[in-house]
Amino acid sequence: MPWKNESPMEQKQRFVSLLASDRFTMVELCESFGISRKTGHKWKERYEAHGMSGLEDWSRAPKTVTGRTEEVVERLIAAEKRLHPTWGPKKIRRVLEVKHGLERLPAVSTVGEVLKRHGLVRDASGSHQTLASQAWFPPPAQTLGRRAFLCLGGPLPSPRPRL
Repeated sequence: MPWKNESPMEQKQRFVSLLASDRFTMVELCESFGISRKTGHKWKERYEAHGMSGLEDWSRAPKTVTGRTEEVVERLIAAEKRLHPTWGPKKIRRVLEVKHGLERLPAVSTVGEVLKRHGLVRDASGSHQTLASQAWFPPPAQTLGRRAFLCLGGPLPSPRPRL
């Protein structure tokens, strides 16, 4: 006889319907379903409050991000960078403190991340891409030429003759 596969949602629905039938106690059902009484009561309360949709898994993601940089500060960072494209995160952070009088300053790394998010960071070649977004491949062997010797510190010595 094949095993009966049941999704977690179907198990919850079956648990709640058996509990509502008053033929079983909470303890008996929790033991037969292999769950704790705390979980059984949670399913029951969610069903009573929200119906069958309350039995679905709820998101565990935080509702708010406590450490997020304020939007006003992000706009100030972007504005300063647009006014002074050559300034980096350290300089912009100092300007936020001196010129704008901010007391709670973001870290230098946070200023850099804000600049990246707003597309205001140029890499060494001058494009608007960050280094992480560019794939690096080593040059083909035939294009190395003399540079290969320079990287190694000159040509390799010839082997000594054996005596």
